[in-house]
Amino acid sequence: GPATPVRGTDLSAQESGPVVALPVDKGQAVGKGKSVLVIERDIIKAELEAAEASLALEAYNVDKVRQLYEAGKVSRIELLTAESSHAQATSRAEVLRERYDRAGIKAPFDGVLVDRYVELGQLVVPGQRVARILDPYTLKLEAYLTDSQVQWVAVGDRATIKMGESRDRAAGEVSWVGFEADRMTGKFKVEIEIPNPD
Repeated sequence: GPATPVRGTDLSAQESGPVVALPVDKGQAVGKGKSVLVIERDIIKAELEAAEASLALEAYNVDKVRQLYEAGKVSRIELLTAESSHAQATSRAEVLRERYDRAGIKAPFDGVLVDRYVELGQLVVPGQRVARILDPYTLKLEAYLTDSQVQWVAVGDRATIKMGESRDRAAGEVSWVGFEADRMTGKFKVEIEIPNPD
């Protein structure tokens, strides 16, 4: 059967704006969490700085109102109002930090950037596919066994795989065994993971 990378995914934009950086070239290895594409985020950064300044003010204010409340100089409603303003400022700053972070589209796992669907300066919108990453370090072989063969195979079993027309052999491990036969062929699907560190 075919041997394919065990993981592959298309990355999509979560923010809108022009692409300002392409730090990884096609075909280049990329580590988990590394940015593969950056969307312009100057406006989000300015909003974040304003939100953090507001949060600092609200934190100071709620602390002072709490001291006054404990001294009996302000009412409970004034304390609740100050706490509510502080909570809103905290949430706003957290949202903007997350938006700022999402403007740098990151690899969800170690892999290779195999395609990029946008170019520098191109405007992207949320949900738009921007790049594709594959994990070539583990391959998955899909094979099919008859009902008499499948009873002798279990998850975790070691397997030796002959690669195509070559005489090369690779070691693998059974990662999944199908529970029912394919209606057309009558065979059970089996998946074998093959380490591919090179």
